Amino acid sequence: MDPDVVVCPGASAARAVLDRVVKMGAERGTPVECGGRTTVITIHLSAVLRLRDSGERSEAIAGPAADLRLAAQVTRAGGIRVFPRVWGCDTPGVRAGFDGWAGRT
Repeated sequence: MDPDVVVCPGASAARAVLDRVVKMGAERGTPVECGGRTTVITIHLSAVLRLRDSGERSEAIAGPAADLRLAAQVTRAGGIRVFPRVWGCDTPGVRAGFDGWAGRT
C-alpha cells in the first residue's frame, strides 16, 4: 500500500505513524506532512463509544467526522480516488456504533 493520506485514529496510531509523541488536543484535525504523505490525526471512535451520555456522544462524534471530511478533502484535492475501509470494526458492538455514526442504521 502506498496511501497519499493516512488517518490516524488515536494517539497510539499517530505515534506509530509519525514516530513521535503526539499532543491530541493540539494536533487533532490538522494535516501533518510525514514522509511525503498527509497525515490527519483524529480521536479513536472507541473513545466516543465509551461515553455514557448519548448527548455527549452525539457532540463528541463531530470531531472525528470533521477530521474524516478533512482527509477526504485533502484526497480529492490531490485527484486521488478513495476506497474507504474500516479497520478493526468486525465486532458487532463496534460495527453497530460505526454504522450508526455513518448514518447506516
